[in-house]
Amino acid sequence: YLTSRIGVAFVKGLQGDDPKYFKVISTPKHFGVHSGPEPLRHTFDARVSDTDLNETYFPAFKALITEGGAYSIMGAYNSFRGLPCCGSPFLLEKTLREEWGFKGYVVSDCGAIHDFYTGHKIVKNAEEASAMAVKAGCDLTCGGEYVALYQAVQDGLITEAQIDTSVKRLMRARFKLGLFDLPEKVPYAQIPVSANNTDENKQLALRVAQESLVLLKNKDNLLPIDKNIPSIAVIGPYADYLDNLLGNYNGTPSDPVSILQGIKNKVGKNSKILYAQGVERVEEGMMLQTVDSLFLRPAGDQEGFGLFDEYFDNTDLSGEPLLTKVEPTGRLYWGVKSPGKGLPKDYFSVRRTGKLVPDKDGEYELGLTTDDKGRLYLNGELKIDNWDPYEVNAMKTCRVKLESGKAYNLRIEYADVEEYAGMRFAWRRLLDQNQNKEMMAQAIATVKKADLTIVVAGISPRLEGEEMPVKLEGFRGGDRTSLKIPEGMSRLIQEVKKTGKPVVLVLNSGSALAVNWEQEHIPAILQEIGRAHV
Repeated sequence: YLTSRIGVAFVKGLQGDDPKYFKVISTPKHFGVHSGPEPLRHTFDARVSDTDLNETYFPAFKALITEGGAYSIMGAYNSFRGLPCCGSPFLLEKTLREEWGFKGYVVSDCGAIHDFYTGHKIVKNAEEASAMAVKAGCDLTCGGEYVALYQAVQDGLITEAQIDTSVKRLMRARFKLGLFDLPEKVPYAQIPVSANNTDENKQLALRVAQESLVLLKNKDNLLPIDKNIPSIAVIGPYADYLDNLLGNYNGTPSDPVSILQGIKNKVGKNSKILYAQGVERVEEGMMLQTVDSLFLRPAGDQEGFGLFDEYFDNTDLSGEPLLTKVEPTGRLYWGVKSPGKGLPKDYFSVRRTGKLVPDKDGEYELGLTTDDKGRLYLNGELKIDNWDPYEVNAMKTCRVKLESGKAYNLRIEYADVEEYAGMRFAWRRLLDQNQNKEMMAQAIATVKKADLTIVVAGISPRLEGEEMPVKLEGFRGGDRTSLKIPEGMSRLIQEVKKTGKPVVLVLNSGSALAVNWEQEHIPAILQEIGRAHV
């Protein structure tokens, strides 16, 4: 129920209240039984009872359509009762259009039509998948699969009239956005850029943030804090961290304020604020991040940052390259398009060469994700092999010891076989437990100097989201297998409590946290829920 109330308000706010035009079109997702293990969503078949379907999965979606008037909806990756959600007549036609009166258009999740034949294996190819999806009521693909509709018509899998049904829905949406009318006739086209980020906007954002705070515990009225308290220790890896103010599909705020800075802004001029991080942020050592160009140097005489790329019109890197260039990124994505002039959109290969230059000593995990084939060499030694046979979009990893400032010869080879094409080179420096001991000792020393301690703990948007490559106890591919606060932060809270100083715990997360020990031992707990995760 709460989800539906929030959702209806959100949809109405996005789409506006003009009787003829939409401000924007909202797209609730993922319809309708987005369930099962997150790492298996490209293959999983959700089978729930009618009671569960109508009491758990459908109510919020129904409210967003029938009350909120959402004009678009996105299907899910997984299957439902044997058919992919984006190819289910029961979901998209019978339920959505016939029973709920939906008049807008349906879009697939990105690459979901591709899953029809690669993950769910319901059909044989893109032609059959695209025809199945459109006939079921999925009007638009987030991807390039519907290019196959031309051949699907030639093969008799779908008619032009059936495709026209979806085209009309999509064109009607564009008309309702005013894209074919003179700007002066469309009220939302008159909104100036200066209407953004106004004082009124900021005050509303402040009110939303204030009203999203939840006071979970306040023993002996420890809160609110006296502004003139002599000294406050602010402890925790997320206290001075801007990422935790956001979600993982988000815009960029114009003037973000960290929790630490917010406390500094509010206390009296005679109060002293002491800060210590306490422990490493768990995502720094538990997630593989795309290697930044700052740590890559192109091969040969090329200047700048990145890798030197050679493109071939075959899948075995043979012959002379048809295209060469320096790419300042560890991640390349072409989708279903050609990577450059003279190269095919499928059956091409790339050799990326250069130097990997880390800025810190330590043991690293290197990762390579490819769609389709890939392998990685370091100093001439094959470290990662996903070539023959290969797994699509599977991250293959290896562990190596690297020295700060030392240049390591790097060669990445990639080959695209069909449809989507892309590769990602990622890494993480494995957490040094001795560093955590030093940081925690510093934090405890800081706490002992203060009259009151505020500990900021929780989980960040880099740990919560879709198909997250988090290698940490309690997390699995975007799912959470435990609601506990990560171990390092939990230990930090307990060590701070042992000092005997008054403690306020500020929880920062986008999903639920279990704080059993904290509830029993910490006098004041505040939950900040001002961000959301998708």
